[in-house]
Amino acid sequence: MRGSDPLLFRGLDSLIKFLSSTLKFRNTSRSLLFTVAVMSFFGLPLIFFCVIQNPTEAKTIEATIQNQSGFPKGETFNIEIDPLDRLGKGIRSNASDRKISQESAISEAEKEAEKGSEKYLNYYILAGYPIEQMIPFIDQQNENIAALLIAIAKKESDWGRHSPSMAGQDCFNYWGLKGKGRTIGSGYRCFDSPDQAVSEVSERLSKLVEQGLDTPSKLLVWKCGASCAKHDPRDVQRWISDINNYLQQIKS
Repeated sequence: MRGSDPLLFRGLDSLIKFLSSTLKFRNTSRSLLFTVAVMSFFGLPLIFFCVIQNPTEAKTIEATIQNQSGFPKGETFNIEIDPLDRLGKGIRSNASDRKISQESAISEAEKEAEKGSEKYLNYYILAGYPIEQMIPFIDQQNENIAALLIAIAKKESDWGRHSPSMAGQDCFNYWGLKGKGRTIGSGYRCFDSPDQAVSEVSERLSKLVEQGLDTPSKLLVWKCGASCAKHDPRDVQRWISDINNYLQQIKS
């Protein structure tokens, strides 16, 4: 309240001089009592007036927040001194600074979440195989889908060494996927690029996983289609076992 203090003191000083020059009582006690009454009557409204003249007066200061305040040690933020808060601590945090602190906390939480979502897949085992060129695209998928892409490709094409081709060009179909679009005579899809191949195959896998088909034994539809009745049970079981083994290698 620095801006209003001079006005306050000038007002009180004028009031005291006025009382001193005009009030001449012989009885000291009565004089003192009357002076106190007059000062109370005129002084308190004057003080109140001076205070509310600048109700938003504040000074921004730099403060270092300690651990007990709930903010990280060493973090600085702006605080506001409110003249109407002086009977208490006299300090309150600026709303915008609280928002910045909250955003900072959210940012830290997002960083931790990103750390928790990092994939720890053994891409080194793909070195030297055709599928190696697809690693950047495979790595864009979540860990479960990325691992299934690699495991199924190992079983179906030995990571691209035995895969469909058209006119001598690689179809980038390392998963034995059949379907609509550009296909070869046997019905296998022929993709235009590694990026397109990973995108379409991962989309197909994601839909199956969303339906709860998220383990090799539940993903037999990839091998057999609608039914495995016409497939050798030993081949079916070997497919499940091999996919499980590949998943372990990839995640080790």
